[in-house]
Amino acid sequence: MEYGICVRNVEEAKIAHEAGYDFVEAQVVTLLPEEDEASFEKVLSDYQALSIPVKACNVFLPGDLKIVGETIDQNRIEKYVETALRRVKKLGADTVVFGSGGARSFSEEEFPRDKAEEQIVQFLDTVADYAE
Repeated sequence: MEYGICVRNVEEAKIAHEAGYDFVEAQVVTLLPEEDEASFEKVLSDYQALSIPVKACNVFLPGDLKIVGETIDQNRIEKYVETALRRVKKLGADTVVFGSGGARSFSEEEFPRDKAEEQIVQFLDTVADYAE
């Protein structure tokens, strides 16, 4: 059995290794999916220098990248998802946890729940297309 732990950054990953964990779960948002490749390459290099593997990622979406509601930006979503999943793969992880409460939150008083559910399904379809 292996034991892993969620970390917020490379420094916490170093501590996890020292504490005896077998792997870490990094945050997708720390892979800077909306920034240029040069910014990501520095982060990637830092993770690759670790003595502990990144096997999974969490915090898939930033809270301001809404996937439900009246103000979703499908172009931004698709660009983010494509870049994020490509970077997760480069990192060596094969699992992404979809929590992202801020991105999928909405007020049922202002937006119909059935429409929000449809939008989440559409988002997951988009993710599936890029994940293949």
